[in-house]
Amino acid sequence: MNRLPFILLLITWISIVYSQRITTQPRVFHVKVGDTVELPCYAEKVDFSEAVVMWKRGGDVLFADDDGITDDNRFEFHREGSNFTLIINKVEPYDTAEYICSITTTPELTLIHKVQVNVPPILKVVPDSPLFARKGEEVIAKCSASGNPPPTVKWRRRGGKIPRGSETTGNGRLRITSADIADSGFYECVGTNGVGGEVVALLEIRIESAPWVETNRFYIPTSTGADVNLTCRYNGEPSPATDWLYNAFKIN
Repeated sequence: MNRLPFILLLITWISIVYSQRITTQPRVFHVKVGDTVELPCYAEKVDFSEAVVMWKRGGDVLFADDDGITDDNRFEFHREGSNFTLIINKVEPYDTAEYICSITTTPELTLIHKVQVNVPPILKVVPDSPLFARKGEEVIAKCSASGNPPPTVKWRRRGGKIPRGSETTGNGRLRITSADIADSGFYECVGTNGVGGEVVALLEIRIESAPWVETNRFYIPTSTGADVNLTCRYNGEPSPATDWLYNAFKIN
């Protein structure tokens, strides 16, 4: 029995099978929220009258050739020759995933792209603004951040420096050890992750204290008919109301 034709046929079949390939290289696509991303999948020497091209996200099939399996109309399937492109419009954070181009040849051909959706920082400061504390108390605020890539956060004071003796940490904690009235003001938590510019969350801190009053002179000698100027200094937070009294009677 002449086995040569069979061997030649087998060699031809093996040559056809192993010449089938996807030439597109896998990539990681970094995309901003709201942008559009196109994932290419180019194949060579594939009989597309027999094979089906599928796009999947994880284990879910999005498209089988032109047939859309997903009901998310942000996804599109475009074919141009042997290039099969999956398009995602207006990407959302949850679109971060692996996307698989699968062609049902024997053996099956697969290509995996990764989509990384970049999200600007989202900041949350606790407690809410304004934060009230009494003079001498410890003040602690926490700024948490989410986003992709993970943001870095820092504290700064609007129009001034963080009070001496205070501490800030890379995890978003602000601590004023012994608050003073001068520490009242606006503090900014700043988040950055390279997606757009910096994002700022504002916290107003108000340090309350009991009213105080002082004067430089407790005795002022004078004469009949002379003018006398009486002065005093006072403060407190909230700002106190003041009155002058004469022999326990309020002066108008």
